[in-house]
Amino acid sequence: MSQQQQRSSKRVSVGPSAGRQAGGKATTSGGRLSMSVGSGGGGKPNPKLNYKQTCSLKEGHGQSVYALQFNNSSGSEPCLFATAGACYVTVYACLPDGVIELLQAYADPAGDEEEFCCLAWSLDPITRQQVILTAGRRGVIRVICPSMAACLKSLVGHGNSVNHLKVSPRNPALLFSFSKDYTARAWNLATGHQVAIFGGCDGHRSEVLHGDVNLDCSLLLSCGMDHSVRLWRLDRPEFERAARLSETWSDEDEKRRFPTWMQHHPDFVTREVHGNYIDCAAWFGNCILSKSCESCVVLWKPGSLKSADCGPLRHTDNAMSILYQFEVKNCDIWFIKFDLHLPTKRLALGNSIGKVQLFDLDAPDIFDMRPATLNVTKGQGAVRQTCFSRDGSTLLCVCDFGLVVRFDLDKQSAAAAATAAAK
Repeated sequence: MSQQQQRSSKRVSVGPSAGRQAGGKATTSGGRLSMSVGSGGGGKPNPKLNYKQTCSLKEGHGQSVYALQFNNSSGSEPCLFATAGACYVTVYACLPDGVIELLQAYADPAGDEEEFCCLAWSLDPITRQQVILTAGRRGVIRVICPSMAACLKSLVGHGNSVNHLKVSPRNPALLFSFSKDYTARAWNLATGHQVAIFGGCDGHRSEVLHGDVNLDCSLLLSCGMDHSVRLWRLDRPEFERAARLSETWSDEDEKRRFPTWMQHHPDFVTREVHGNYIDCAAWFGNCILSKSCESCVVLWKPGSLKSADCGPLRHTDNAMSILYQFEVKNCDIWFIKFDLHLPTKRLALGNSIGKVQLFDLDAPDIFDMRPATLNVTKGQGAVRQTCFSRDGSTLLCVCDFGLVVRFDLDKQSAAAAATAAAK
């Protein structure tokens, strides 16, 4: 079975939350409060979610586009985005009035042996040029510089496919990768050293599909096919020492390879949130949004509801509190990833029949929240990933069969909603 067929197959599994249904019922078990609620069927359409399709295109390879990411542009810099599908990374300019302009396309030298499924933008620590980081089936992380039209380096170390890449919010030279080899790893982009490996005797028991780093870079989140979410502390002296050492270490001068730090034991583990593959998760303040192949996204937090933060994390303590469950229709296949726009608190998630559901997490009444639905592919393939622009005014979707679709926010509706809210 090919990797694309595997990502389209359903997973039937019975777990602790496999039979959870939406309702208004709260339960307490072992000192842990869990509440599962529906998304609500009433309420008026939300003008803040009034996106209209303005452009679409098809990439020449015609295969699934699994990854999409805007660059880290400021107001004066051009707004670029990149996509990854098959053995190609393609760079576009996102222009005003709903226009998408093709700028570059990178083809991996491995050809059909490679299938890219993740990417991220960062800054080259030496040249300060923007770079694209991408990886996939072969487990090799490519560092591509669009302004130089060159692949600057390749990071080799994973023993299998890489499913996700995440750059540290505070240090653009620190990259985290999540792999089919059951591990998450940290890399120094300037030197190419492998800083740390998160996994081993008490790590993930199956493929790691996704992960995230919180805003103060103190906690790494990882999730995967073993139905678990694991948290790893990044403020440990051992990790901080390894990160500093990786900046100056020279294998030739030291006459040995860089001493990668091994972390075998996560600081928190839970399998109580989902009963199936967890293929997307993100920090939302001190809470976590996670998605599984159960047609739902769950908002939850480690520890008790009584504490504002995650509290002291202990490996033996798996207490967690479910705050809300978003029902999403036809999202029962894996490798479909949502995007969370933190400034406006909007969530966008595609599904297997080519639609995107938009949620306003800042709604005044979350129990009466009504998601907006965008018809992207008209039933021709799944929407694999969504991504908001920096200001949230543009939403991009990448889909099966090489399809890329752009939506722009109706500014008149958004302005009217802001005026009504101010009154």
